[in-house]
Parts: sequence; C-alpha cells; structure tokens
Amino acid sequence: MKGRLHLKTLSSVVGPTRVLRRCLSCRLYEDLENTNILTLIAEWESRETLDKHVRSDRYRKILAAMDLSLPNKKSNP
Repeated sequence: MKGRLHLKTLSSVVGPTRVLRRCLSCRLYEDLENTNILTLIAEWESRETLDKHVRSDRYRKILAAMDLSLPNKKSNP
C-alpha cells in the first residue's frame, strides 16, 4: 500500500518534468520483484539545468516522497 502511494506521488511529477525546457528525459521504473523499489531517472541538457531543477519545488516534492518511503529508524539510546 505504501509503495502504491509513493508510485502515485512520483508519477505525478514525471509528466510535468518531461516537458520542462532542457529536460531530455524523465522516467519512473518499478522493480518487478519488489514493487516497493522505484527508480526515477531524469536526464538534463547540462549540469546547470540539473542544478536549477534540484532547487525547484517539483524536486522538493520528489524528495519528500522519497523521505516518506524510508523505513522508520529507531534511535539508539
């Protein structure tokens, strides 16, 4: 269930990212054996355009989805 939510969240940014100027491609893959494993690959025209994207609100949404997918960590006393 949790994996489906993250797939939906990440899927919602793929299309809008693909149409961004200087985005060469953006693809989301789901592992066939473990559907909780997702891979997002985006290719950019240059390092500068990648850096600009990494600072965008859209990328923050991607990071938030990735952060939510991490297992809860228990701190050691």
